[in-house]
Amino acid sequence: MTRRRAALPARTLALILGLALALPGAALASGIDAVSDPAWSVVPESPRLTTPHLRLAQFRADAGEGGGLRMHAGPEDEAPWHAPWLTGNKLHQYLGIGSLVAAGLAAVTAPEGEGDGGGGGTEDEKGFHHYAGWTAAGLAGAAVGTGLVFHLDDIRLRDGFFDPDNLHALLGILATTAYFVAVTSAPDSGHAGTGIAGAAAMLISIKLAW
Repeated sequence: MTRRRAALPARTLALILGLALALPGAALASGIDAVSDPAWSVVPESPRLTTPHLRLAQFRADAGEGGGLRMHAGPEDEAPWHAPWLTGNKLHQYLGIGSLVAAGLAAVTAPEGEGDGGGGGTEDEKGFHHYAGWTAAGLAGAAVGTGLVFHLDDIRLRDGFFDPDNLHALLGILATTAYFVAVTSAPDSGHAGTGIAGAAAMLISIKLAW
């Protein structure tokens, strides 16, 4: 007589079937979590999608004057950058222009008959013309000095005298020399032409640089 195996209860079969379906699903879910984890992900996360608050903090659109939109970055209290009104280069430039203006004033205020032997204009008559001439010479000397201090590296003799920087320096020195010759030789005849030549050299020197 054969013994029949006892049939498993239906509850036990359901439990076994549930475990058989649940284990692969758990393994699949675990694999998906590992791939989605940034530490395991091959493709880096896009900050464009995951961190919108960083983009908004970095680039904000604020209402500007007139109702328009103004894009800016950085902290709100950051002051805009403005070029300084006085630098070494600007001081050099202003001194050269000032010497040219003073030389022009000296030229238009020359006394009548100065240097022609007619008795007009002597060393004892130190009027506006006299002081304008010396001002032009002094400012030109200061311009040459500041140029040598701030732009000495720009002067390269190997580039030749026709290099713009070299020619600028040479004409500035010649103009200053002409100014001093003119003011020290006044009121003798010919000092006016020397001063005018110095002013012309200073004008060309300034135009070459600016």
